[in-house]
Amino acid sequence: MRLRPGLAQRLGLLQHQLHRRILLIRRVLVLAKGKALAPQAKRAAITAMVDQFHLSERRACRLVGLARDSYRHPPQETEMNQALSAKIIGCRSRYQSARTRG
Repeated sequence: MRLRPGLAQRLGLLQHQLHRRILLIRRVLVLAKGKALAPQAKRAAITAMVDQFHLSERRACRLVGLARDSYRHPPQETEMNQALSAKIIGCRSRYQSARTRG
């Protein structure tokens, strides 16, 4: 199947633009590779890629390394989780203060 000359040229141009965008995104990700990104930062990066570069959510999630389900459903803070986190932080600070004294 042959494409019309104008259509083939347009397709080639779109492929070239997409390739340039992917290379730019990969450069940004390589710079960030030295530092582990928290899931919140990954979600922000995915949102920026989808909005600014018009990438699909699937491709952006794959490039960043975050599951699409994790992107779509961020964790919900419950009272029980907050209480547990406070207890863990309290234990940690008691352990650190005991360790520095002795």
